[in-house]
Amino acid sequence: MKDISKDLRLPNRNDTTTPLVSIIIYNYNYGKYLSECFQSALDQTYPNIEILFSDNASDDDSWEIALDFQRRYPGRITIARNRSNLGTDLNIENCWATQQGKYYVVLGSDDVLHKDFVKITATLLTEHHDAAYVMTHRYILDKDGNRTEEVPFYDGCYKLMPPSQNSVYMMAAINPSITQICYRTDQAQKRSAKGEFGSQFYGTRIMDFRLCMDFPVFYVDAPLVGHRIHDENQSLVADKNLMEILGPYVLNLQFKELGRVYDHHIIEDKFNKSVPRLASLALRYSLRAAKRGDTNLAKQYWHLSQALNPEIGLTAECFTLGSFLFSKIPAPITVLENIDLSIDFQRKVTYQPDEPYVKINDVFL
Repeated sequence: MKDISKDLRLPNRNDTTTPLVSIIIYNYNYGKYLSECFQSALDQTYPNIEILFSDNASDDDSWEIALDFQRRYPGRITIARNRSNLGTDLNIENCWATQQGKYYVVLGSDDVLHKDFVKITATLLTEHHDAAYVMTHRYILDKDGNRTEEVPFYDGCYKLMPPSQNSVYMMAAINPSITQICYRTDQAQKRSAKGEFGSQFYGTRIMDFRLCMDFPVFYVDAPLVGHRIHDENQSLVADKNLMEILGPYVLNLQFKELGRVYDHHIIEDKFNKSVPRLASLALRYSLRAAKRGDTNLAKQYWHLSQALNPEIGLTAECFTLGSFLFSKIPAPITVLENIDLSIDFQRKVTYQPDEPYVKINDVFL
């Protein structure tokens, strides 16, 4: 891959050698992380970027931080602010109104980019005109900035042809952070899921699945995104609403039907395997909720696991947890320590992708 590092210059939508990349930052009350986020966008080694920021009526110092960055980097940052909290979709709309990049990444305002994120992803999209997006590996940041490494999902860098990535999406969300993907704008906009079921939580997954049905996509196994996990993550809201299980189940039903249209039988096969997996995941969520004292949520997840897979009720782990949750005589919480269910939600293994794919070896400089 050729070296395209240059000094950062003002955005140029007409540059065909290094096409303009839009870095979209949407924010609500993440002022404590926002300066680091902005700086990671400005530190990109790729020479042609625009930064588009929208604030959803934050009541912390987010807006003052954005104004300061815009003053210090004139012509490089466009900012907007809602007068009231309009929700995630409408907040990002402010950025779409001015977005001009041939490619784009949506950067969570609590996440950070490696300095070569745009350089690597944009160059792959430029060299492979048929590809719809490039997904990279991540590392984890906590609220204090401490870094934790995570094994890559795939065991290398790959170009994945349909339906390779589609079949995997039936079983796992490979990119927990939307920041991990750089998209080709024209193709992504045609397949947007804005306004559809669960778009607040799963809109990008619907769009990603549609893109993978029609185009190759790339996976890069280098950790080029710092994904911050903390108590204010949106995924915690989804957890409390059972969306972490109900959402993927309904999505997979939709994906299975789409697979039939394309005659991809592997997608339907993966759906049949995904349901027992979701039942096991629901039981793990039940145990996690029980351990933190949220008994009502634990009961909901416990019942959900039975609804998805009645046979799970025959396991000793499910019986023990159910006895703890529904017994008229309260049991000590130490009982939960004897339940053999992993509640470590950090993945420990890496995989080889489903066919068809091509392994690539020349991504990094």
